Amino acid sequence: MDLRVIYAPTIPYTEALETQKELRLRRQNEEIPDTLLLLEHPPVVTLGKRGEDSDLLLPRELLKRKGVEVAEIDRGGQVTYHGPGQLVGYVIVNLYNHQRKLKLFVQRLEESLIRYLGDIHGL
Repeated sequence: MDLRVIYAPTIPYTEALETQKELRLRRQNEEIPDTLLLLEHPPVVTLGKRGEDSDLLLPRELLKRKGVEVAEIDRGGQVTYHGPGQLVGYVIVNLYNHQRKLKLFVQRLEESLIRYLGDIHGL
């Protein structure tokens, strides 16, 4: 699987989300190849579609005082923490190139990442 990898510096979650939306549009228009965006976020808790404030370990006000953003998102899941030192990957792909089979895509992505990590570590 050919996959363009973009490594970005630490980017606030909301800014990274906008970047993903732009990349998605460019991918839909066949302007870019399948892409993996790798980056880190400043401290942020994402609250997914199934998440509620009661799922947070600390009240929003206290999180804000501690410098932790709370971002409500339209993706699945409940609550996820991202922070410095944690590498996060976002894939922007055309699943038609993978026979519209998510399992096949995930297998190909896994194989690509293993090869990529082997290459950068000289394995």
